[in-house]
Amino acid sequence: MIATAADSIGTLQERLTSKPPQGHTALFDAIYVAVAKLRTARYQRRGLPIIADGGDNKSRYTRACCLPSRAPSTLHTALELISTGI
Repeated sequence: MIATAADSIGTLQERLTSKPPQGHTALFDAIYVAVAKLRTARYQRRGLPIIADGGDNKSRYTRACCLPSRAPSTLHTALELISTGI
């Protein structure tokens, strides 16, 4: 699920509960799309909260594809933790 700051809490809750879990996590695909959206963000300071119930097991993109040039070191760290299963 991708959400923006304009989405209400109710909208987010409805999206999260409307689709039952199926055991597939395209985590790197989601991160790739989110990083692409951040490139056009309105403000210079940007954040990407990542909430996941496990590692990636369904993505077309790889960890390396998620890292844009000059990506913040915190994104590198987060992807490393996901990749190693910590």
